[in-house]
Amino acid sequence: MGLRLAPADVEGLSPGDLLTLEARDSSQREYALAVRIQRIGGSGKSSRRECMVGCRWAEDDLRAFADRVGFIYGDSERWRRFWEAGPRERPALWSGYGLLLGAGLRRAFQYGAGTCRLLAERMGRMTGALWIRGFKKEEKAS
Repeated sequence: MGLRLAPADVEGLSPGDLLTLEARDSSQREYALAVRIQRIGGSGKSSRRECMVGCRWAEDDLRAFADRVGFIYGDSERWRRFWEAGPRERPALWSGYGLLLGAGLRRAFQYGAGTCRLLAERMGRMTGALWIRGFKKEEKAS
């Protein structure tokens, strides 16, 4: 599960920390759901407007499971509003594919750049060693 937080709210958090999500549904039922941080996308000190925080449910007992199901599926008013919303208000499937493609391409370019840097460094060392050895004259055995 992912959370979007302001960079100021992410400062001081690290993977493994516990958070409590407090929410209220349309029937005013309150939920307190425990999650554990798995990863934090972006840095809290950057100028980004929001940071993505990857979480997973912290508790696996029957009560916590019932609360999660009640929060996610139990609010029929939220589902009705979602399905009656126009296509502009609903998240598009293609935008999700675009986000995944963008993340994959970004990582591919980062790893490609690192590989090119590594190859250039190794080639520089190898050509430098050949250049130095090339000017040394070998003595011929007579």
